[in-house]
Amino acid sequence: MNLLKRLMMMTMVGGTMVWLASCNNEEDGLNDDAIASAFEDVAVDTEASMDVAFEDVDNVVEAGISYDEASGGRIMRDALIECAVVTHDHENNTVTIDYGDGCEGDGRTRRGKIIVTYSDERWFKPGASRSVTFEDFYIDSVKVEGVRTITNITADESSAPQFRTEVVGGKLSWNDGTFATRDSEHTRTWSRAENPAQDESFVEGSAEGVNRDGENYSSTITERLVFKRRCGAQGYFFPVSGVIETVAPSATIVIDYGDGECDNLAEVTINGETQIIELDVKARKHVVRRRLRG
Repeated sequence: MNLLKRLMMMTMVGGTMVWLASCNNEEDGLNDDAIASAFEDVAVDTEASMDVAFEDVDNVVEAGISYDEASGGRIMRDALIECAVVTHDHENNTVTIDYGDGCEGDGRTRRGKIIVTYSDERWFKPGASRSVTFEDFYIDSVKVEGVRTITNITADESSAPQFRTEVVGGKLSWNDGTFATRDSEHTRTWSRAENPAQDESFVEGSAEGVNRDGENYSSTITERLVFKRRCGAQGYFFPVSGVIETVAPSATIVIDYGDGECDNLAEVTINGETQIIELDVKARKHVVRRRLRG
């Protein structure tokens, strides 16, 4: 009977997931010790990291383009791009956001380049699209690769901006040599505030890929994910609410990110067994806070 050996949480711009590898055990079910051990041993690395990474990319791209559109480069930059060199090539419809050898902004260290090619400078016009690629781009110590296509599907310009986001060949690589891949299609609704630091975004959709153990998975956001930028400024980069279901060879995993508060807690259910886990962003570890009956 397959049991848990370790649980990996994967962080996305675009939804947040958990991931399992398996090992053999003589028992027919998941005992308390096995579940607790799995939760204690995991790193916050995989699909959750995908969601957080691409959400971060979306915010950086918005900041880079808006900086030029709003001010011609004359007003104070958004903290996300404060240390980057932003170059607009209007003739070729491209924007390059260059963090060079690395600099810190809005609580994260980024290095390398994000390159944006767009169809229309009027980004809030329904139908406008962007293609985002990367050149040796890292968020903290994680390398980000792939092609992210974003299309404005807003019903009209008076509505909250809504975008279809697709990732092809998405890949995160860690400095220990492991990596995870993702292809996804999500809908992202952007709730803009007068102060960008109060912006929120809502993500729905599905993804599939290969985790750091080389196993295939698929995931579906069953209740939309909510990201609050102000929570990121406090060190909480994960969704503040929403539910994701991941189907892996080892098990079905459901992650519930809570009630909308800025915290580092999530409720994870594996085959009917539920844990409240603490997401330690700095240590990249899950710590079991308390156990609930399944």
